[in-house]
Amino acid sequence: PYLLRINRHLQVDSVNLHLPTVDLALYASLTCAVAEKDRAWETGCHLAPLALLVKIPVANVFGPLIVWLIRKNSSTTTDQHGRAVLNFQLAMTLYFVVLFLLGKVDALATAIGLLLRLWAYLNIFFILRGAYESAQGKLYDYPLSIRFFPQQKKSL
Repeated sequence: PYLLRINRHLQVDSVNLHLPTVDLALYASLTCAVAEKDRAWETGCHLAPLALLVKIPVANVFGPLIVWLIRKNSSTTTDQHGRAVLNFQLAMTLYFVVLFLLGKVDALATAIGLLLRLWAYLNIFFILRGAYESAQGKLYDYPLSIRFFPQQKKSL
């Protein structure tokens, strides 16, 4: 499992020892570089739903879906983050549709209008919170989320 194996010669009291050693510093730095690349994709996946702010319908679902489809087979952590974001955004879209349809009832229009505004603020807040947690290397457990795509078990 080591990335680079180096053989080093050690001279001890005129006995030549040949010891295989591993340059762990190089391995650790390459591992960190891969983790940083994955973390960037994960954070981008959490931030992708903000495309909805530029008035692109259902961009809150298609943005993370595209990132998830690109990276889900390359990284298990990106797969987990993508599933979490998609589950939350699909749930938020479902909540929006229900609120929007209820808003068509005249007696509920004002109350539903306020709930839709609250929905938008909560959506933005949770998107930014998920991106922050992702940038810290943590998987954010979105509240109000419905598990359309169940989380895969971590393989050790």
